[in-house]
Amino acid sequence: EAEPALRELLDAGVEVAGVFTFGPRLAARTSGFVDLEPVAASHGVAVWRTENLNDPDEVERVRALRPDLIVEVGWTRLLSDELLEIPPRGCVGFHASMLPRDRGRAPVNWAIIRGDTGTGNTMMFLGSGTDTGDIIDQQPVTIEPDDTCGTVYAKVGAAGAAMLRKNLPALLAGIAPRRPQGPSPTPNLPKRTPEMGITDWSRPPRAVHDWIRGLTHPYPGAFTY
Repeated sequence: EAEPALRELLDAGVEVAGVFTFGPRLAARTSGFVDLEPVAASHGVAVWRTENLNDPDEVERVRALRPDLIVEVGWTRLLSDELLEIPPRGCVGFHASMLPRDRGRAPVNWAIIRGDTGTGNTMMFLGSGTDTGDIIDQQPVTIEPDDTCGTVYAKVGAAGAAMLRKNLPALLAGIAPRRPQGPSPTPNLPKRTPEMGITDWSRPPRAVHDWIRGLTHPYPGAFTY
């Protein structure tokens, strides 16, 4: 999701003060990690790798860049209040569902596992809660019968880049639309772990199909014995 968003920012002609991405340890543990340095370097943008962006030294590094706006895409950790308070235009993030539905972890995986025919991407201002910030924009995404988590996340990433392109001028001008979220109609989604991938062959064929395609590349995959 992060690469199309970064390309959109670079193509927009705004000054990208810097890119922060995962350090080697965190990258190795994160499914779907994409190295942003080649794209950033091709535009002369500095890249910092970090294991914890909330570390006080990293917060000071961000503060020294004096960003007007922070765009967070594909980051798997909540940003601290100290980071959220730095940019005068706020911090913008994305979540791969039509919020307030499906807050929490692995929303695309869970949507496919449930057999849903659609999900979406939500662009929001980040706050101290988990996926609870004011909504800027939303775009629905279809889930076809043979889509996988990889192909759906590609659609989600394209939707995020499109919303960023559409709303960036208003965000930088401080006039972006925003509306508060209501209560979620569904419980927060739990984190998935590789150990949760074992296939239950007693379920109907469609459910097994959805299970396997919802856990495949770039995730560890479903498995059996």
